[in-house]
Amino acid sequence: MRYLLVIQTIPEYDERDDFCMPIGIAYVNGAMRAAGYDVEGFNMMFADKEPYQQLKEIIRDKKIDVLLCGGLTSEYKVLKLVYKTAREANPNIILVGGGGGFTSEPLLFSRMTGVDYAVIGEGEITNCELCEVIEGRKAASEVKGLVYRSKDGEYIATEPRQPVEDVDSLPFPSYEGLNMEAYLDRQEVEGWYNYYGYYSDNPRLMPMMLSRSCPYRCSFCFHPMGNRYRGRSLDNFFEELDLWVEKYQINGIALVDECFSINQEKVLEFCRRIKPYHLSWACQMRAETYTETIIKEMKEAGCVGACFGIESMSDVVLENMQKHLKRETIEKALQTAYQYQIGCSGNLIFGAETETFETMKDSLSWCQHHTEVYGTQPITNFGYIQTYPGSRYYQNACKNGRISNREEFIEKGQWNLNITELSDEDYQALGEIARLKYSETANRGTVLKMEEQSEKYVTLTARCFHCHKETTYRNIKKKTIEKGRIRRLGCRHCNQLNEYVFKERLLA
Repeated sequence: MRYLLVIQTIPEYDERDDFCMPIGIAYVNGAMRAAGYDVEGFNMMFADKEPYQQLKEIIRDKKIDVLLCGGLTSEYKVLKLVYKTAREANPNIILVGGGGGFTSEPLLFSRMTGVDYAVIGEGEITNCELCEVIEGRKAASEVKGLVYRSKDGEYIATEPRQPVEDVDSLPFPSYEGLNMEAYLDRQEVEGWYNYYGYYSDNPRLMPMMLSRSCPYRCSFCFHPMGNRYRGRSLDNFFEELDLWVEKYQINGIALVDECFSINQEKVLEFCRRIKPYHLSWACQMRAETYTETIIKEMKEAGCVGACFGIESMSDVVLENMQKHLKRETIEKALQTAYQYQIGCSGNLIFGAETETFETMKDSLSWCQHHTEVYGTQPITNFGYIQTYPGSRYYQNACKNGRISNREEFIEKGQWNLNITELSDEDYQALGEIARLKYSETANRGTVLKMEEQSEKYVTLTARCFHCHKETTYRNIKKKTIEKGRIRRLGCRHCNQLNEYVFKERLLA
């Protein structure tokens, strides 16, 4: 049997330069290859021609028997098109789904997408066992964490699979066939996932997983890998890092770990071990773990930024979100980040169940005051809470009738659902106010000089809004300048994000 792993075209990324390489499918790729299965890969974001036409050609030319493609609930329409295209290329192809969409609504999402099988939760072990099913060596009912379609067309879910306790036991992720080389080659100074590509004129920032899941259960969040926080050993992590340094010549790391600093001793050991690599790196942290000891060591070890969930500066809303944080804790974390010049970013999201105009005012007035005091503000996005399947907000909305038809809700993809006690008119006003406030409080850096570098790139010298120091960036895309704005470009001195607006849209 020949298997094809597909990374679908992702609507949120209108250009491949902004695309974030998914790690989950790379882990499945590594596990299946280690088990000896005949696996091909196709990253539709890096297609040589029209992506769906190329998908058809690959299926036909390589005689693919099984297609595996997964994603989030928000990617439902794209996933469905991938599966439809695959069936047009080979009517007998076996379709396998996975990822957050299937894990949040296993039976419903499987039926809506029309797959033959769906892997629920972590996929490394389940996918390999599924291969045994497909090749006739095991019954589908014997595989934990699986949804399968019976002969009469009914979807059946097997017993859930427990999370992998020993993450070190899993094979390293494999990017064979997934265009990692092209992905690293195309990374841009003015943007990448979490906005930390600015550290170099030629960033090669590699996503690497240090742990799985999160022990916190924020009301707006859903963890496809369960709620058990499980870390890798540092020996295992650095063994993988050595592989990527040699193979891809990376110069940066984006740590995928929602609670990187939850274990202070591990963080300090990580900093000691990463320092000799002379890499820039960014991570995610909980606000209460921002201690001077940790932040100082992170800075000295090459950390340029840490993204953490701000979400709201109303204690009433934070409690409803089950953030287990207070406003003063977030404020202290930001102060510490500024002190040691580590970039920090987060979102303000509005529309929690307890949101009112008064709680929104708490967040927006804080944002204004914070900018006046510190000469910067860390908010990279002002927007609505997205009521995604699997989250507590989604479950509550289903219970209280705000979502009366789950299939229709997913089909429409209108995730900005009013779950507050506000009228729909007032709820819409929240979004308008948030957008206006963002434009008022953005960190407006100053463009000092711009020179033509080549047909596609310019060299830009700019002054930071926060520290007022100058940085010269090479390899800034002309097409970015022509759009009139760079929304998030970090300062190489203080690592705070700036927005630059160009009054002249084209170079003189």
